[in-house]
Amino acid sequence: MGKEEKRKALEKDRQLQLKGAATEVLFALLRYEMRGVEIAEEVKERLYDDELLQALYQTSKAHDLAHLVADALFKNRLIERESAAGQAFAKQLHTAIFRFEQIRYELESIRALLSEMKIRHLPLKGSVVRALYPEPWMRTSCDIDIYVREEDLDEAASGLVEKLGYRNDGKGPHDIQLFAPSGVHLELHYDLIEDSVFPKFAKALSQIWKNAQPLQESGYTYKMTDEDFYFYHIAHTAKHLRNGGCGIRAFIDLWYLEKSLSYDKEKTEKLLSECGLLKFANAARKLAGVWIGGEEHDELSRETETYILKGGSYGVFENTVAVQVSKGRFRYFLARVFPSYREMTGKYPSLKKCPILYPFYIVRRWFNLLFVKGRAKNSLREWNVAMEKSKGNRSKNLLKELGLHETDIK
Repeated sequence: MGKEEKRKALEKDRQLQLKGAATEVLFALLRYEMRGVEIAEEVKERLYDDELLQALYQTSKAHDLAHLVADALFKNRLIERESAAGQAFAKQLHTAIFRFEQIRYELESIRALLSEMKIRHLPLKGSVVRALYPEPWMRTSCDIDIYVREEDLDEAASGLVEKLGYRNDGKGPHDIQLFAPSGVHLELHYDLIEDSVFPKFAKALSQIWKNAQPLQESGYTYKMTDEDFYFYHIAHTAKHLRNGGCGIRAFIDLWYLEKSLSYDKEKTEKLLSECGLLKFANAARKLAGVWIGGEEHDELSRETETYILKGGSYGVFENTVAVQVSKGRFRYFLARVFPSYREMTGKYPSLKKCPILYPFYIVRRWFNLLFVKGRAKNSLREWNVAMEKSKGNRSKNLLKELGLHETDIK
């Protein structure tokens, strides 16, 4: 090995150590925010390292948790607000509070309108779970998720456009994408999970409306039962992890669900087991216990942590490709060259009007992948990742350990 190769290897090792130290500090600060656990002196001393502080900022921002880190740092006077790092963290804190207020206002407006239109609707994800956090602004969201019955979907979307000024960006496989004049993103769901990919999950979630209960203050705003909400969270987290990553926040949510929901554990465990999700649920609970509860890692939680931390809040390209390749390299390339009609209509909704044009849309997609600026580079990057056998094998083994391999959930 030459001098340059040695230098690069040493730098890589240093960066890995730095990232590992930043991760330990991150979870110490999150445990303070979530549980009030006192921050150890050795953790505080590490914050004098500017490089570690920068790594902490990058990791926490990637997982949309920089506002919580900022709050912990400022409350404990561990950083000067006037410093460059302090200003960067303060910006994330202020942005999170502003986003929360925007989303809260839009959610109240949506609920009022849909109730006025006598359309039953059910808030999902962050709109519900943030009420379990010490303060609701702590649980950030990049959008609002609302579930309506499919027969009410078009009427609900039209009402939002006509009466609240939303912009309709089109219908996908399970929702309509809408944007408020303020820029807030709304996903108006008519389906909770793809039945072609997760048939067992989809079948269990098809009972949501049958079990849902109206909130007292509105006859048209509904909520899931605690059992259904818990199951939906596990299923949704599993879906994202299989698709490349799910972020730390999903496990913080799970920690609060465990502590706050009065769900029938025996009934819920039975449903998780029937859908092939019990092994993953146990692993997820363990990881939440490590990150927020301060428990010790086991081998599986450590491996899962590595996978998730690499991906950020919404996964990472390399994780996504590696998971797909783990199902079979030939199968992966075939699916990428000739996507299914269902997948193509999700990308090109206009195809639904004339299915016979499916071959022409396939060619159009090839052209975009090969010749549109930036897409060709991404295609080459995808090819390189797909050809790395070790990544595919690691992802395949992890999915098996978590009970999320394709054969486990279908």
